Amino acid sequence: MFTRVIKRSLPRVFVRFNSSTFLPFLAITKCRSCGIELQNKDKNKPGYYYSSQEEEDDSGEIKKPVRDVNRVYGSFLDKLDADDKALLLSNNFSSPQGLKEVNRSNDLYTSKEMANKVYEIKPDESLKECVRCRSVTYRSKFEINKDNFPIHDLNTVMATIPMKSPVVYVFGANDFPIGINPDIFRYRNPRDVFFVMTKSDNLFERNSASEKYTISFLRDYLGTKYYVPPENVYVTSGKEGWNAAALSVFIPDSAYLVGNTNCGKSTLIKALMLYNELQNRREQESKIPYIVRQKGKKKFIQEFNKKVGPGVSYVPGFTRDIMPILIDGIKTIYDVPGFTSNENIHEFYQLFKTGKMLSGITEGAQTYKQGTYKSRYQSFKGSQVVSMGGIGYLTIPENSMYQIRNVTNIDLHKFSSLQKAVNSSIDTPVALEEKFLINHSRETLSNFDKYIIPPYYGSIDLVFENIGYMNIKPVGRKNTNELMTLYIPKGLKVAIRQQIMDYIAKSFSGYDARGNKLNKENYYDKSTFALKSFNNKEPFASELIPGKGKITDCLEWTSENEQEQKLNVKLTDYAQLNMVLDVPEEHMYDDAFEVNEQNKYRFWSGKF
Repeated sequence: MFTRVIKRSLPRVFVRFNSSTFLPFLAITKCRSCGIELQNKDKNKPGYYYSSQEEEDDSGEIKKPVRDVNRVYGSFLDKLDADDKALLLSNNFSSPQGLKEVNRSNDLYTSKEMANKVYEIKPDESLKECVRCRSVTYRSKFEINKDNFPIHDLNTVMATIPMKSPVVYVFGANDFPIGINPDIFRYRNPRDVFFVMTKSDNLFERNSASEKYTISFLRDYLGTKYYVPPENVYVTSGKEGWNAAALSVFIPDSAYLVGNTNCGKSTLIKALMLYNELQNRREQESKIPYIVRQKGKKKFIQEFNKKVGPGVSYVPGFTRDIMPILIDGIKTIYDVPGFTSNENIHEFYQLFKTGKMLSGITEGAQTYKQGTYKSRYQSFKGSQVVSMGGIGYLTIPENSMYQIRNVTNIDLHKFSSLQKAVNSSIDTPVALEEKFLINHSRETLSNFDKYIIPPYYGSIDLVFENIGYMNIKPVGRKNTNELMTLYIPKGLKVAIRQQIMDYIAKSFSGYDARGNKLNKENYYDKSTFALKSFNNKEPFASELIPGKGKITDCLEWTSENEQEQKLNVKLTDYAQLNMVLDVPEEHMYDDAFEVNEQNKYRFWSGKF
């Protein structure tokens, strides 16, 4: 109780604690959003800012920054005549005539005025923001390049962190386990790394059994695979602010938050800051009527997220330098720029038609709605191609059928053949334009990389970094060993994994109540439900195998040689799989190989 009184008595000045004056060794002025050192001498160099907190237009005049939506509003307003403009701005067109002004005592507040005072935000006006961050915030017009949005590898980022400082590794639920780079253990003992899964609101509903199962699974996975203590693992949602009080205790003082770019570090920090500010207002807000309080709180949260704390953006590489943040006046944590192991990541993000499209797909989709056995699925059959908005093309083997549950925010489209998919991508019919997030040419498609999906048995998840996944389930009798292939742009990382739902929710066990194994006819009618446990005796995930050839090669096929070309592609994929994995001759994959329950992970590989 006494501690709370002391904390409430501390001065509450927003944002100052993450400014450049907070720590002696950071005596330079930094951007409040991205942490870069500010300068106002060269517009063409990183960190440039307008010292007057204004922007310069093309004519050289200085003016305040305006959002694009307000620019459009202003253009329509200018077209109105004087009377209509006055009526619109006065807002008197709906007021009853003769309404008299109600006098109020100056020393009494209405409920609304009380809410405005309780939820007032006073950001530190001395803090500045660089031109790049203001462009992202106000105009959404920017170029995603290595100069403005630098993204380094894990080794470079870890070299900037003091050796004895605690590290909190943040990873997203959308693409687990792609977001975990085991190289972190080259710099810290597993006992000294704290892991936080964020974006878990996309994985399960709060307070559900799956929340408990997910924590248990992650502790098993990180514990048996990397020897991370169970008490060093936490699950939350920065967007929803789940379990913020316990998370604030979980994160050690002076901890550095690291993780892949776009994993949600800054959002997580902002959630902690918001939680503590709302806690400091609980006593005052209790005197405000519920409806007014909720409306005021909603507006406060929106303004807080815009004006306070580190910048948050869907753009990779937004945070450019380490930023110290003071949580509730007691604990200091550090927001660290995200890293990547993919040197072509900028090339991938530059492909999108608009930044708004990029924002939508990285937000993620909800597994508990779109990824369960009850969820809607799409059926695909042999020789068809699954297009993911033009950023990925999955080939379906001949004489086969699959059910695909799409746990992404990208619409899937079915093409009858690879040639049809390529031709439609290059010369897109008007009716299909909304199905493509990327404007393609033969050249852009030729730059796509080909990957072979390793053989698997049963259902798998095909996971796309920062995007989500597709659950792929074969149905019917297997008539071919032809391998699935995936064509994707450089800079997009993809892997396969066991079904995540098997580990976070009870699913069909395949056995009846007496322990008897069921055949396919009775699988769903008589099967008991069970939760799968991870013991590291079998791989949970696997990297894809780099393939040979380009997606545009199919444009050279003719009706006379198409079958011969497809056979050559199939045999080349077999040979590539065996060569990359260095498969012994007696176990080589070919048309005669039988994938079964005992050998289903033989061709899975990688760091996962």
